[in-house]
Amino acid sequence: MKKLLLPLIFVFLISLGFLVGAEVNPCGNDDSFLGTGRQNQNITLKQICDDCTYVNLTGIKYPNQELDLLNVEMTQSGVNFYYTFTNTSQLECYSYQVCGDKDGGFECETIWFKITPSGFTSTFPFFIIFIIIIVLIFIMGVRLENNWMMMFGSILILLLGFFVIRNGIDIIKDSTITWAIGLILWAIGIVSMFLSVEEALKQWR
Repeated sequence: MKKLLLPLIFVFLISLGFLVGAEVNPCGNDDSFLGTGRQNQNITLKQICDDCTYVNLTGIKYPNQELDLLNVEMTQSGVNFYYTFTNTSQLECYSYQVCGDKDGGFECETIWFKITPSGFTSTFPFFIIFIIIIVLIFIMGVRLENNWMMMFGSILILLLGFFVIRNGIDIIKDSTITWAIGLILWAIGIVSMFLSVEEALKQWR
């Protein structure tokens, strides 16, 4: 059963790779990042300008690259300017452009925000908790020589692979890489399941 620890090591290394590659802006650019909102719920677009008398929201670019030209004046509250955006049905990264009379001139800025099913800024806490649970289950399974526990750990690896393929990973923008990681997790889960069943059959003989 100790050979089942090898797939566990692979899962742990993958999770470390997630943490090492973390980015400040999950949309993968150097522009300003507003934050993360929840799908199909309103999000407040913001801009801060301490010497602007007006700020206009000129347009919004959707994740499918469709551009919505608005050119509407944002609501001012002190140095903050707001606009309530309602069309958040698409997932992933949006960008919006704001223009105002900063420093007595005319300046524009692009700001990004991300829409996810849950509205969480990052899925790293989920990955960390999931990986910790898998590690504990495998360690307990090996120490107790409990094949059913090892099978359960293998199922959790398969579920983690499904989650990666379905929801992606915040720090990875290439869907091909996301699918590859998900399929690798599936392969690890299947191998772990096979070895667990093999060990169980040996005990029954």
